[in-house]
Amino acid sequence: MSRAFHTVLLAILCLTGCEKDVVGEVAREVASGTAGEVKPPDVQPVSEAEAKAFAERLLTAAQGSDAQGIERLIDFRVAVRRALTGLKLHEMMLEQTTAGVMTGARTAGLVHQLSTIASRGDSLKLLQTRSDDDGRWATVRLILASGGFEHYDFLLSKGDDGRVVAYDVHFMTSGELLSQTMRRSLIAALDLDKGLLERLSERDNELREHMKDILEAQQKIAAGNAPAAAAIYEGLPDSVRREKFVLLAWVQSVALTGDEARHARALKELLRTFPSDPAATVASIDHYFLKREFDKAIAAIDEVEKTTAPDPYFGLMRTNALIEMKRYDDARKQIERVIAAEPDLLTAHFTLVAILLAQKAHDETAQQLLMMAKQFGLEYDLPAVPDYADFVASPRYARFLQELKGAP
Repeated sequence: MSRAFHTVLLAILCLTGCEKDVVGEVAREVASGTAGEVKPPDVQPVSEAEAKAFAERLLTAAQGSDAQGIERLIDFRVAVRRALTGLKLHEMMLEQTTAGVMTGARTAGLVHQLSTIASRGDSLKLLQTRSDDDGRWATVRLILASGGFEHYDFLLSKGDDGRVVAYDVHFMTSGELLSQTMRRSLIAALDLDKGLLERLSERDNELREHMKDILEAQQKIAAGNAPAAAAIYEGLPDSVRREKFVLLAWVQSVALTGDEARHARALKELLRTFPSDPAATVASIDHYFLKREFDKAIAAIDEVEKTTAPDPYFGLMRTNALIEMKRYDDARKQIERVIAAEPDLLTAHFTLVAILLAQKAHDETAQQLLMMAKQFGLEYDLPAVPDYADFVASPRYARFLQELKGAP
């Protein structure tokens, strides 16, 4: 999972869909000084049953590559207002901003990300619904076929028409809300007059001043120039570099350079600044795997698991560490718990096979492969896979082939 965190975080950077022409229009309106302060609507109560129904509609739309269906489930109008809370804008310009954000979401942002999971071979699953002081949340897990995972926490409310929709989304790997990410992008591009600049917080103003550099660093990463991105992050003022989203991106950039000492320094600063933040701990897991410090990786996984939705995928990550440590008996017990909790998690079944192969448990390997063929409709070409060489050379393989032919 060496690039899992970086893959997901890079995708998060593209989720807001804030286009330059949109923020330019907003800039002109803000400069004119018209209209009143932006205030988002209050979150309305949503029941657990309604939250589960929302998640079912979201998963169905995502699996069906239904971008319009996904768009109807996320109230970007409210998300934009949550992002621009406190600014003074005309309602017409808020609507234009929302339209532009939605266009960006369709082409490269959240709607695009969710509506293309089937084509990439990714998967989504509802993990839980929960309530807190902010409202009702539905937590959905994304597993990337290319490696890595993400938790989307959708903040739910009933819209003006009574439908349950998401007002905002929290991302585990970035540790912040969509509206927070969106706010930086919009404020950074606004051509603000002196009066509005004075009304912004000192933090907003400082981030606005350096957002051009941060966006340039993100573009460098996307273009494969991690050293240049790392240099930009390291040149930022300490107060800006200590922002969580900047530290996470800095960790990402130095990890991609292959400079382990530099990566360790960046990660140390991230964990020191945000010692109890799940996003920071998630970022550390990759580092520990790369350094082959598997005890620390397991400890980090344990910490993240305490603060997020219950997810068998954490057990799969823990199993991978135990396999690397050659603790096969412990790894087997762990992955069997994962499979019991989530029987349709195919990756977990293949991980169990890997353990059985390492243990040279040929009869159990055959039984597991036969069960997987029946449950998932799999076909095998095991002689082409080096990891199966001992099993293929064993007497059990010939009988396995006969059993496979007779399998329904």
